[in-house]
Amino acid sequence: MTGTTFEGWHRDWQAQGRAHSGIFAVYFDNDRRRDMKSPDIVRAIDNLLASGVPIANEFRILNQWR
Repeated sequence: MTGTTFEGWHRDWQAQGRAHSGIFAVYFDNDRRRDMKSPDIVRAIDNLLASGVPIANEFRILNQWR
């Protein structure tokens, strides 16, 4: 295994030619003013789905979809 993070597991899974439904990740800044809260995460998922980008077999960071 190349990593102990979900992103590392995703890369390992892909290297093995295996499929998955997709992984959503949220990174926290340890700053309560900037960290995403539940409504922010839901909005980011809505924005991601509305964009039409692929989700299956992808590792998507929701912070980029606020």
